Amino acid sequence: MEDSEGPGQAAPSAPDYWAFISYSHHDRRTAFALHRQLERFALPGEPRGPRARRRVFIDRAELSAGADLSTEVRQALARSAALVVVASPAAKASQWVAREIEEFRRLFPARPVLTALVRGEPAEAFPAPLYGDPAAPVEPLAADFRKGGDGSRLALLKLVAPLAGLPLDGLIQRDSQRRMRRVMAITAASVALSLGAGGLAFMAIRARAEAEAQRNESEAMVEFMLTDLRDRLKSVGRLDIMGAVNQRAMQHYDATRDLSSLPDDVLERRARLLTAMGEDAMNDQKNRRLARPLFEQSARITADLLRRAPNNPQRIFDHAQNEFWLGAERHVIRDAASKPVVGVRFRNYRDLALRLRTVEPNSERSLSEMGYAEQNLCDLALVPPVEPAVAVQHCQAAMELKSQLAAARPQDLVKQLDLANSMGWQADAETAAGRLQQALEIRRKQTVMVEAIVAAHPDDFRARHGLMLAKVGLIVGAHNAGDHALARSARADAQRIIAKLHAHDPRNDAWAYWSKRLADLPN
Repeated sequence: MEDSEGPGQAAPSAPDYWAFISYSHHDRRTAFALHRQLERFALPGEPRGPRARRRVFIDRAELSAGADLSTEVRQALARSAALVVVASPAAKASQWVAREIEEFRRLFPARPVLTALVRGEPAEAFPAPLYGDPAAPVEPLAADFRKGGDGSRLALLKLVAPLAGLPLDGLIQRDSQRRMRRVMAITAASVALSLGAGGLAFMAIRARAEAEAQRNESEAMVEFMLTDLRDRLKSVGRLDIMGAVNQRAMQHYDATRDLSSLPDDVLERRARLLTAMGEDAMNDQKNRRLARPLFEQSARITADLLRRAPNNPQRIFDHAQNEFWLGAERHVIRDAASKPVVGVRFRNYRDLALRLRTVEPNSERSLSEMGYAEQNLCDLALVPPVEPAVAVQHCQAAMELKSQLAAARPQDLVKQLDLANSMGWQADAETAAGRLQQALEIRRKQTVMVEAIVAAHPDDFRARHGLMLAKVGLIVGAHNAGDHALARSARADAQRIIAKLHAHDPRNDAWAYWSKRLADLPN
């Protein structure tokens, strides 16, 4: 398929450059290091040594204020297969970075524009043109090179994969295998040279360095499994594959039985993996009994890590997740006996969310956690003995927070679905308070909103699942308000959606549950 070109502009049949690096000269050292890494990267099956076809353009000239893009830069952009933007606050303030993005997008709307985030948060580091047309903004594809981000190797692979047209998970696996072979070769060489004491010492140091690099890469792969790969599997509705991914990641830790020997960052990652495995067990009826031990094991780790660094925002966040899940695991019972126990966990979660907000005020993450915490307390108030006024109060607080987050990220599927979900709880709170027409009106608005989300994300099964839940809520709301024609129509819609979901993945217990639940809903 040919690229879309700008007026009067013809693209070369084969670009001369693999990529064009756009950067602020404040980030010169970082940009040039990235340039070397991209040019020297050996793709799977590619021999080492000079690669004549691997050329990455980077402008070495200092641009004077008021000048337009140079002829050399324009020609290089026109001969590049992709654009890589080194994102930082300096890059966001640079008129030249903005012009290079605009020029590349004008020439080649269909070619990839990738982002290497090196400093600052996305909102303060991404140049405005990265988002495309303001009327229909796009979420930039970013590799996080910051400390505490993806890790330098994984971030590099996130850039290489789209540049080379390769799947990221496959590239990570091949890269790790290749580097493991290098470690083994170096180890064998160190044995061969062990007759010389000097040679042995040198090779031992070299082998230790390579082993440490391999450990870092293995940890980067686990991080990929916990983030990007997990999100992809959720988006296509393949919870069954997530179980295999979890087991593969856990094998990485099984060889280390003494947790005290693990560095803190590895313990953090292991705890997040245990929490993810517990979450998956919660969604699998056959394995739900395994969820609590997994959450408890993770909580012991996160509590100890938080004790050591009480103001570390990531550790506050990680322990908060376990407090939530330990409450949610009991909350599925939804009876008066479990309500006090669940209440303790949910209030602990809210306290940690407040603590996170104190440490990183007004961050998207802290606002999101506060929204979830308020929604949990709203839900808990609807468990017998029902407390309508308390439910309405917490649901309204959740709605305000989630509306703020959704307005800031109109293209973010998760933020939009979170807002729609909070509307459903608000409708339930209004129903508990006896305001049935108000509840039905909220349900109507929720359904319209999720239908728009599905239209914007037609291939994402999370959106379809959200629409099915909205239709189920509309059935109940319409029945309670006496609109039985609307209830029947919503029921037919929900049946069609859940049939498609269940056919896509018959092993998904959540979809199987709702397939059966529909039969019990009123007409």
